[in-house]
Amino acid sequence: MNDKKLMKQLKKRNLTALETVINTYEKYVTYIISQIVGYTLQKEDIQEIVADVFISLWKNSENLNPDDYNDLKPYIKTIAINMAKNKLRRNRQNIFPLNEDILLIEKDIEDDIIRKELKDILREVLRYLSDEDQYILIRYYYQGAKIKDITHDMSLSESNIKSRLMRSRTKLKKLLEERGYYNGNQII
Repeated sequence: MNDKKLMKQLKKRNLTALETVINTYEKYVTYIISQIVGYTLQKEDIQEIVADVFISLWKNSENLNPDDYNDLKPYIKTIAINMAKNKLRRNRQNIFPLNEDILLIEKDIEDDIIRKELKDILREVLRYLSDEDQYILIRYYYQGAKIKDITHDMSLSESNIKSRLMRSRTKLKKLLEERGYYNGNQII
């Protein structure tokens, strides 16, 4: 069934059409969302966003105009992008900064410009770590995952995770110092 027919069927609230759309575009939507959120969200959160995309499509299917779109891909992509960004915004309050010898960010800092600059600095230096080390740091410091959970996710020992955390902190500290962002006590 082509997308124009699917849109007409969705507009008529045909569940079979929704199932076809999900089967056709689920991997595509998952890819888009994963590209936006990266390692900042867990797999379950990404799956929730994917489901929300199709729920939104279903709830708003009466607004679909098959004459405006040749296919559903751009329409679904827009929903996926917006939902992923909204989820990141909602989760922003739950993210806490790296500390332990690298960062001392006071809780009462309210200046969004400073926070953005700190995030940009961290993103810049994090890219010098391996993907695995980035994943471990983000899961541990930003998502608050326990070492035991990370060992389960990565099939590594607890001592290996702890060692990688320590080496990554040391490397980040050195990278921050080299760039003049770290003065021995905090990011400047």
